[in-house]
Amino acid sequence: MPYKDPIKKAEHQRAYREANKEKEKAYREANKEKLNANKKSYYEANKEKEKARKKAYYEANKEKIKANGKAYNEANKEHRKAYREANKEKEKAYREANKEKRKAYGKAYREANKEKLNANKKAYRETNKKKIKAKKKVYRETNKEKTMWTGARSRAKKKKLPFNLSLEDIVVPDVCPVLGLCLETQKEQPSDCSPSLDRMVPDLGYIKGNVKVISKRANTLKSNATIEELEKVLKYLREIEGQQ
Repeated sequence: MPYKDPIKKAEHQRAYREANKEKEKAYREANKEKLNANKKSYYEANKEKEKARKKAYYEANKEKIKANGKAYNEANKEHRKAYREANKEKEKAYREANKEKRKAYGKAYREANKEKLNANKKAYRETNKKKIKAKKKVYRETNKEKTMWTGARSRAKKKKLPFNLSLEDIVVPDVCPVLGLCLETQKEQPSDCSPSLDRMVPDLGYIKGNVKVISKRANTLKSNATIEELEKVLKYLREIEGQQ
């Protein structure tokens, strides 16, 4: 007999499922292939409708879904970690086999969600300023060569200078070869003793054989001055010293 009251109908359905749980489970197991095929064909025939339904559901239940996801991740942290460890090679193989597909999907997603992603990044940076600063500091201290290489590439692009350096071309000595200062990566702002990448012939840019790591002090003194200009400054300083 059909129920006119939707609440009673729902209660009846719930009670029926509870009473026939094992029976339904056995049916699903016995008809797994058939059910999956039906589900797939239905989704194919109603793709746009299903997408719209899922999107509408997500929008209406966004906070609830996020909270459930977070709670699930917390409760299953160890299990998820163990699963990743056990399936490391399998996941790696999947990523390799679907590299182009994943790349295309990521690009399309970023294009479609540019504003949202930028807003998320901005919000994250605002709320994690100290954490980001500390992370960058540790990275700079442990990756001197990489940091200098990245900075050089950025400056070359900005100033439209040639660039063909590899990490092997950047060697940070213990002592500045010009002034004899001990080179140290500073935790806060760069100092006179910070390592600095010098373009020996500035106009040639950041190319192999044209760079050397010296102290920031030596690089500042050298700057873009010519030998003649530096000699004149030296002569001037000696004249001042002689007058004293």
